[in-house]
Parts: sequence; C-alpha cells; structure tokens
Amino acid sequence: MADPTDKATRLEGRVVVKRINPGSKSDHEAAVLVCARGEFKLRRKGGPPFGDAELERLAGKRIRGVGLVSAGQFIVDSYEVVPGDGAT
Repeated sequence: MADPTDKATRLEGRVVVKRINPGSKSDHEAAVLVCARGEFKLRRKGGPPFGDAELERLAGKRIRGVGLVSAGQFIVDSYEVVPGDGAT
C-alpha cells in the first residue's frame, strides 16, 4: 500500500535559513519553508542533503513549490519565487 505522504503536494511560504536538529549529529544550518502547514526543511529532488546554496539563496523570499512531504522535509520537484511580495 502506498504511503499517503508520497503524493505530490503544493506548498507556499517564506524561506528562512535556520539551525535544525541542534545537539545531534545532524545539527546544521538549512533552508526551511515556513508555511501554513508548519515548517519543513527544504530539499531539491536530486540536490545535496546538506548545504544547498541554491535553496539558501532564497532566504527571505516567498516561494511556491511542488514536491513530496516526508519526515519533516519538503523535497521539491519545482518551485518559483512568488512575485510582488516585497522580497529582494
């Protein structure tokens, strides 16, 4: 039976860079999407699991993405910056 979290999901929110998993072996700074459904570590499908400079450059911007939500992560297949939100 398929896991219900394996369905493509659309999320929109603001990207922030923050420390996640403090005190663990996975403690690191990461791009995080803050949206109405909560906070999700951002990952690009096929991208690096840590230190993704492309996603970190989105800090402060609002994005709209399509991807999978799994284990507290939003693994994006595609995303776009939402225009006109005042971010530079």
